[in-house]
Parts: sequence; C-alpha cells; structure tokens
Amino acid sequence: MTTTANPTRTDAAELGARVTGPVFLPGDDGFTAECTTYNLNAPLEPALAVGVTSVADVQAAVRFAARREMPVAIKSTGHQVDRSAHGAVLISTRRMDAVAIDADHRTARIGPGARWGQVIEAAAESGLAPMNGSALDVGAVGYSLGGGLSPAWGRSKGYAADHIRCLEVVTADGQLRRVDADTEPELFWALRGGKGNFGVVTAMACDLFAQSRLYGGGRWFAVAR
Repeated sequence: MTTTANPTRTDAAELGARVTGPVFLPGDDGFTAECTTYNLNAPLEPALAVGVTSVADVQAAVRFAARREMPVAIKSTGHQVDRSAHGAVLISTRRMDAVAIDADHRTARIGPGARWGQVIEAAAESGLAPMNGSALDVGAVGYSLGGGLSPAWGRSKGYAADHIRCLEVVTADGQLRRVDADTEPELFWALRGGKGNFGVVTAMACDLFAQSRLYGGGRWFAVAR
C-alpha cells in the first residue's frame, strides 16, 4: 500500500532502522542544517531528509520513497537548486566524500559528496589535475553531471562531462548500476548533462591530466576606469 501523505515519526523510524546515516523530519534538530543550500534564497522544503553514508543507504532511501510514491531530491553542497523539493525525500550525500586517485591510469574515483578542493589536493600529489571549476567548495559530481566548463581546461579539453569514464548510480527501482559508454550507453549519455533526473549517482570516475603547475589570478579595476 502506498501513500503520498507526509511521513510520520513511525515512518522515519522505519527508514532509520534501514540506514546508518541520520534521518530527519521537519522540526528535528539537524533538519535545517541538512537542508541548507548555498543560495539561501532557494531553500529546500522536503518532507524528510536522510544523510546517506553508503550505497545501501541510498538504495534504502529510494525504495522508501517509491513505496510511498514520494519524489526524490538530491543534495550535495546545494550550490544549484532547481526546485524546492517540497514533499520529497531529500537524499543528502555530503557524508559520501571519498576520493581515490589512480595515478597510473590518470583517473579519480569521486564520491557524490566530495568537493573539488578535495579532488584537487589528492590529484596534485601525483602531479595531476581534474576538470574542476573555479570554486573549490562546489561538489565535483554535481558540477560534472551538469556539464562543467572549467576556466582552466575548458578551451583545450571541453566539458568535464566529456571526461567522465563511468558512473555508479542507483536508479528509481533501487538497483545499483555501473554505467559507462559500453554497458549502458543511453543512460550514460543522459546522465552527463541530465544531473539528478535519472538516478542518484553514488560514485564517478573521471579523467585527470598531467599538470604540475598552474598560473592564475585576477585583475580588478576601479569603477571609474
């Protein structure tokens, strides 16, 4: 039996027993912090928020929402908000922030909660660099799924989405899928630009580039000039 009514305390306890991360209802201590966005003019208003810590947590949250016919919203850093997530199950991925560098193959495996600053720091130890944007606190996965035009590499290497090797994604049926150009070409194409519309990405593998030094900066002029 399914319902679109807001989840009760009993519902939240049921989900809490299936996940290792915290589950919040509106009014709970920690709910506001879990839902806060970078742009405070675009607040999120979910019916329930879950701070996922693993793929299993994501699967449990997606299945919980499906049983109750509730929409799903995804948040990492909250730099870009498309909708208010009103009445949704909000999946907050910020705790899944692992970054692993494969220097031999020049790739990075990035969790959905990792920020570009973490990836840059880890890759730099091997003289490598990712297709990051200009802000270090932006989520690497969300940025890349949206296209991602790097100020450093965009002109020479295209979009960050062009350099995604594969994605691990939990789809609406609660299944974890490994998606790349060979195994799931249509879903792979859709995810690279479709952001969160086709599932919850739980890991991304992307290219890194040999670059031991980068020069950059800015020049600022008085308004009168």
